Amino acid sequence: MTFVLVWGLVTSGWAAQEPDTKGAFERELFSPSAVRPFGIDEHRFKALSFKQRQDLLDARQVLMKFLKASQSHSPDIHGLVASALLGRFPDQVALLDKLFGQETEVVLGSITNFVISSANEIELSYYIVVFAEGNTILNQDKVLLRRDATKWLIVRIGGLH
Repeated sequence: MTFVLVWGLVTSGWAAQEPDTKGAFERELFSPSAVRPFGIDEHRFKALSFKQRQDLLDARQVLMKFLKASQSHSPDIHGLVASALLGRFPDQVALLDKLFGQETEVVLGSITNFVISSANEIELSYYIVVFAEGNTILNQDKVLLRRDATKWLIVRIGGLH
């Protein structure tokens, strides 16, 4: 009887710690864990104005939205990419195929560096982890974003401009 009671307490403790949804389980198991994240030295950080910091975060957000949108079954990257860049391709899918290749899944993206060229232009260095043809691959590149009237737009990414 004592064994049954102890077994019940142990298994109920395990059950309480188990992720209760597939999504929670996947996040816990497959989420990357930064060992040593990219950073910025103190002098460079202090040299950035509050506006520049916000612009960098906004530009990063546009890139991450672009990467997420690129993985949709019906991608919509209008509002993230400058019309001049979009106009060079027959449609959005052609641009994304040229950038990532077909049957490539973008799994992770991160910023590694930045250059603020002007108040309206930021270049971000980034990497993405992609899953293609059974292999996990790290790709590094740059994206140039330009401020339109009210928002940042991608004008060059991965050599496409």
